[in-house]
Amino acid sequence: MGMGQKIQENKEWLILLALCIAFVMFKIPDLQLPYFWDEAWSYIPAVKAMAETGPSMIPGAIPAELYRGHPLFFYFAASSWKLLAGDSIFIMKIFPLLVSLGVLWVLFDFGKRVLNKSAALFITVLLLIQSIFFTQASFVLPEIFLALLTLLCFRAYYLKNYLWTSIWLSLALLTKESAVVLAGTLGLIHIYSNIKEKKFKPLSFWFFLPPVLLTAAFFIAQEQILGWYFFPKHVSKVDFQVFLDKWSSINNYILLNEGRVLLSISALISALMVHFLRPQKRKENAIILGFALFIVLYNIFSSANFQTTRYLLSTLPMSAFIWGTLIYRLIEILPKSAVAIYAIPLMVLVFNLREWDQGDVSLGYRDVVKSHMMIAEYCEDNLPKDSEISAQFLMRYNLARPYLGYIKGPEKFRKMEQEIGGATEYLVLTSLGERQKYFRQKIQDLDAELVVRFESGGAWSELYSFKKPEE
Repeated sequence: MGMGQKIQENKEWLILLALCIAFVMFKIPDLQLPYFWDEAWSYIPAVKAMAETGPSMIPGAIPAELYRGHPLFFYFAASSWKLLAGDSIFIMKIFPLLVSLGVLWVLFDFGKRVLNKSAALFITVLLLIQSIFFTQASFVLPEIFLALLTLLCFRAYYLKNYLWTSIWLSLALLTKESAVVLAGTLGLIHIYSNIKEKKFKPLSFWFFLPPVLLTAAFFIAQEQILGWYFFPKHVSKVDFQVFLDKWSSINNYILLNEGRVLLSISALISALMVHFLRPQKRKENAIILGFALFIVLYNIFSSANFQTTRYLLSTLPMSAFIWGTLIYRLIEILPKSAVAIYAIPLMVLVFNLREWDQGDVSLGYRDVVKSHMMIAEYCEDNLPKDSEISAQFLMRYNLARPYLGYIKGPEKFRKMEQEIGGATEYLVLTSLGERQKYFRQKIQDLDAELVVRFESGGAWSELYSFKKPEE
C-alpha cells in the first residue's frame, strides 16, 4: 500500500489531528489567564484544599463549604493532577484541555463506529466550533469532565460493553448529581429494549447495581458525617413559573442561540427530506432517539434546579451527534449538496465569533479577565495591602487570594468588604459584577473620585477613591 493510499484511507483521522493541534494552539493563551468565576471562588479553592490534605472521595475530606456537598470524583482527579503535574495555573488548565481533547476523540470514534469516518468528522467539527465547548475547554470545572464521562458511558452502552457502561456511569454519578439523568435515560432505554424484545430480563440490568450502590454509599456517608444528604443551601422548592422560564431559556440556548438555529433547521429539513425521499430503518435512529431523550430529561432536571449555562455542556456532544447525523444524510440522497453541507459549520462559527458575553461560556471572558488583571495590578502597585477596599463578589476573591493569578506577589489585600462604609477608602468596580446601581449611587453620594479605568474589548474595571472629610 502506497503512502498516498494510506493518507487517503486515513484522511479523516489526519484532519481531526490537524484540528486538534490548531485547537490546542488557539487555546494556549487561555492557559495563561488567571482563574475566573466559579473556578476562582469555588472549585480551585476546593481542589487546592484537597491537594493539601490528600486526594479523597470521602464526604467531609475538605470543608463542605468548599465542595458544597457534590460527589468528590472531580476534586479527586483534579487534586491528583495538581500533585502529580504541578500547581501552576498553566499546568492546571492543561487538565481540562486534555479532557476536552478526549471528548473530541471519543465522539469521533463513536461516530465512526456507528456511521462512517466522514460523518464522524462532521459531527466532531460541529462540537468543536461551539463557543461553550471552546471556552470551557480550559476551565478547571467539572462540566467538561462530566461531558466526557457521559459520552463514554453512552458509547459503551450502545456498543454493548456493559462492564464499561457500569464503570463510566459510576464515575459520572460520583462527579455530579446531574448524572442521575444519564442513569435514568439508560434505564428507560434498557427497559424499552427489553419490551421490544418481548422478553423482560431482570439480570440484564446488573450494570446499574454498582453505580447505584456507590452513589448511595457516598450520600449515606455524607449524612452520617455531616448530618445532611445534600448541601442545605442547594435544597429549595421548585417554583413552576421559574421552571417554565428556565425551560424556555435552556431550549432557546441549545436549539437557537449562537447560530445553532442553522443546525436545528438544517437537521429538521434533512430528516424530512430523507424520510420522504428515501425512507428506511437505520441503526443510528435508536441512538438519536436515546440522545434526544437524554437532552429532554437533562433540560427538565436543569429547569427544576439551580442552573447556569455551562451545565448544559454535558448535552452538547449528543446534540452535535443528532445535528451531524441528520444533516449528513442529505449527502446520501443529494451528493451535490456536500459543499453546502460542509459550509454549515463555517456559518455557525461566524455566529459564534460575533457573540460576545462576559460569562464563562463565551470567549468574551478573556476581556473580562484582562480588565480584572489590569485593575488588580494597579492596586497591587499603588495601594497599601491594608487599605479598606469595597468590591464586587469576584474582585473580592481576586484581590484576597494570590493563587488565583491576579496578584503577583505573595501578600494579599487584607480588608476586602462588600459594603461601602465610613472607613472605606477605595472601590473597585467592574463591568461583570452585581449591584451596579448601588455602587453608582454611592459614588455619587460620597463624591468618590475616579482614580483609573481600564478597558479590554467590551469589559472595563474602575478604581474609585473616597475623599476623606476635612478636619
